[in-house]
Amino acid sequence: MRRRRAQHIASEDLRKEDPSQQDDSLPPVHWYQVKVRREFFMTIRKATVADADSLYILNQLFGNTTTVDDIKQSLIENHCEIVSIAFVDNKPVAFCSGIIIQSFCYRSPRMDIEALYVRDEFRKQGVGRALLRCLEKEARILGIHHFHILTHALNVSGQALYEKCGYAKTGEVLFEKTVVE
Repeated sequence: MRRRRAQHIASEDLRKEDPSQQDDSLPPVHWYQVKVRREFFMTIRKATVADADSLYILNQLFGNTTTVDDIKQSLIENHCEIVSIAFVDNKPVAFCSGIIIQSFCYRSPRMDIEALYVRDEFRKQGVGRALLRCLEKEARILGIHHFHILTHALNVSGQALYEKCGYAKTGEVLFEKTVVE
């Protein structure tokens, strides 16, 4: 049986304001409805504080150990991060996080995709691609048009996804250091 890739039903017409958002002082939360397979639709939107519990579960599955309170605080205070989250049948199935980088060294800001996680049972079905596309659209609203993704050399499926989404490998090498006082 051939799996169908995620397809936008009506491209830009799917970007709508979330009717459940009540606080007019916040910018509107947009959501995208994507047909993943015949059996279900997926809703993707920018994450809010109300999603902290769902993000906590997904982040634990991803292998990270932040707390629900850490996630809530980040969603409230970190204006340089955009997080998108995907739901199927109101169940959280994936998230993507991007950090806005602005430096005097560069003319315009860029976004570094920090994390992209999709539950195992929803992989290879276009969920990651749709989630990444949502994050890119939210970033473009803010004037961001350049994106970086760092992934592990052994993450072959992730690299294939990023290439399918138009990302190209570069010759950059990552150096890392932890400073302990």
